[in-house]
Amino acid sequence: MITLKTNYPLAIESNDYLCPHGTRRDNSTNKRFNKKLYKLFPSNSPIKILDLGCSGGGFIQSVIEDGYIGVGLEGSDWSKNLGRGAWSKIPTLFTADITKPFNILLNDKHLNFDVITSFEVFEHLKMMELGQTIKNMIGHLTQGGIIILGISTAEEVINDVVLHHTVKPLEWWEEKFLTYGLVRRKDVEKYFGKQYLRQDPESFYFVLQYVKYAK
Repeated sequence: MITLKTNYPLAIESNDYLCPHGTRRDNSTNKRFNKKLYKLFPSNSPIKILDLGCSGGGFIQSVIEDGYIGVGLEGSDWSKNLGRGAWSKIPTLFTADITKPFNILLNDKHLNFDVITSFEVFEHLKMMELGQTIKNMIGHLTQGGIIILGISTAEEVINDVVLHHTVKPLEWWEEKFLTYGLVRRKDVEKYFGKQYLRQDPESFYFVLQYVKYAK
């Protein structure tokens, strides 16, 4: 059984909790992205995938339906309370504040993932929240695992509520992740081409891998 241990089950300090704009509407899936992803780990059976900011959970549902292990975390309980998307269909979607420490367990033992994804989430975080969020990812990544991110470059204000707090260019993010030992894998990005879970024209998509003491 997969469980989540956290003292922060909701991101109540986040404007996205007060104004759940994304989780009301997003539920992305892309079978072609899934197939490309699985081929990167031909010897891993089953592949384990964690999605941070999973919204409706459609991606994680598709991973499970393909026979792999999938877990999704979402800071808002909007979709959970309504049973929207995959929330009423699969048991491995959890609410949690990903900017605070958490631990995902399999049969009461810490679970690491081959792939961690997060699409259009990091721009929602405040700068002071980035460090712990990055550490959470590294702490749940298998050796040789990868992180796939989509980060928006657009400002977003809904009903006078600022939702995108950290709007920076790709170079800024690349440097930020490098300070934590996460190195950009341009070869894997070339492999995916434009076939990611989502393709927002105002976002960039890139792949990271943890290399201790990279800088």
